[in-house]
Amino acid sequence: MIQKKYTFSQSSVKLVISGLPDYSNNDKEDIISIISSWKLLIVNKPEIEGSLDHLKSVIKAFYDYSYFMLFKNDETFQSKLIDIKKESNGIHTITLKSSKQNTKPLILTLGNAEIADIVNCFDQLYISKNINLDIVGFENNLVKNKFNSISKKLIFNKFIPPLIAIFSVFLSSVLISSVYKLNDTNEESISFLLRNKTSNINSFVITMK
Repeated sequence: MIQKKYTFSQSSVKLVISGLPDYSNNDKEDIISIISSWKLLIVNKPEIEGSLDHLKSVIKAFYDYSYFMLFKNDETFQSKLIDIKKESNGIHTITLKSSKQNTKPLILTLGNAEIADIVNCFDQLYISKNINLDIVGFENNLVKNKFNSISKKLIFNKFIPPLIAIFSVFLSSVLISSVYKLNDTNEESISFLLRNKTSNINSFVITMK
């Protein structure tokens, strides 16, 4: 039986879910109800993977942490498998703890943009019609209106300032162009070219066991 794989991407982050349909529940072939593996890939960071319980713990941690920061002014989250804390310099320290004894935890540092990208990928997973994720046990923390409120505010904080800046440049260019045309209608128009640059990233694999 061939496993299905779905990828949810947002800027610096990719979430890859692999698994199979549950034919006992009359699932269609493009549905994943039995999650066999998952990976969270963050640019310039080790890959994170583990069991389904680990995935649920990570999702819960990031949503609770984001919610606490945005609406309760609480900048720490602690659980059995993952701790998240905002440092004084604005960086977020994530501690991933193994369920195996004598295994050192993995410590990551993330910026606001990376936190927002991770939450966005979890949003995509949550609303996906191709993934049946059992969230019994913490569904009260993952209700849809909370997902939307977190994501919208994070996206607002991340994208609105640059959009305002771009609009300001555009408006200024229009005004300058209008004045210029009044003086000389034969002058060439001004154009802007925005270019995105990408880089190839090598990563290591860290498994939560």
